[in-house]
Amino acid sequence: MATYVITHEVEDVERWLSSPKREEVFGPMGVTARTFRDPEGSNKVALIAEIPDMDAFQEFMQSDAAADAEKHDGVKSETILVLSEGASGQRRLARPALWTKSSYTGTRPLVP
Repeated sequence: MATYVITHEVEDVERWLSSPKREEVFGPMGVTARTFRDPEGSNKVALIAEIPDMDAFQEFMQSDAAADAEKHDGVKSETILVLSEGASGQRRLARPALWTKSSYTGTRPLVP
């Protein structure tokens, strides 16, 4: 199991925090997450996620179910940044704003 920090922006922080959708979609994969919000009140949020199988997670992120969950929770998908623990560095999920199944390409190293 690997630990990741995932940051992104949302339309409405309270809606995102209270949504049961995370558990509905990630629970069956064994993913657990703690949620965080910006104390200054911006729409930036974060998760510390324990992901047992990153390949399965990435595959799921290609699905319509993932896109629907993001839309339900008001996630601005173009802002998602996944930071991995240790030397492997940071990664950005490489899907455009609409995150269509056909356009997902997995992850790539973040470049300045």
